[in-house]
Amino acid sequence: MSNKYPRFDRIVEFKGIIYTGVDELDDDMVGLTQVGGERPPDDRFEYLEKWNAWQAEVPLVECQAAYYIKSKASYLGYECQVISISDDKTALVYYLGGNTGRAEEDGFVQSDPGTFSKVVPISELRGYREEWQDLLFDLWREDSFKRVDGEAART
Repeated sequence: MSNKYPRFDRIVEFKGIIYTGVDELDDDMVGLTQVGGERPPDDRFEYLEKWNAWQAEVPLVECQAAYYIKSKASYLGYECQVISISDDKTALVYYLGGNTGRAEEDGFVQSDPGTFSKVVPISELRGYREEWQDLLFDLWREDSFKRVDGEAART
């Protein structure tokens, strides 16, 4: 089966190159990896021979675009994140709502603290969609609409 669906990933454009599987680091930094090939066009990239990969940590603000993609669908009326789809036509979903008691009654199992999951037939998923979160928006807003000392916060 194609690995096109579901998608959940961080995607960043840095110096004209699209990086997927980006690590989100502390202090608004991102970790970029390029497997093999020539050195990317930035001196911060270091070659890791063990992994045959170039890696760098760069400030998020230096990226031209940055998104977090999450696949969602409805299952029996529950809002869920679609984590994986298997060749046997089932999907692993995480329940996104707050009524965990009802979700447990309908077969969702707590797989990690705060995470309730279930394997479901993909034929029972409705309203499949991707949610794209712009990771640069908050940085842009904070930079573009800085408060001057003494100025009241905008509401």
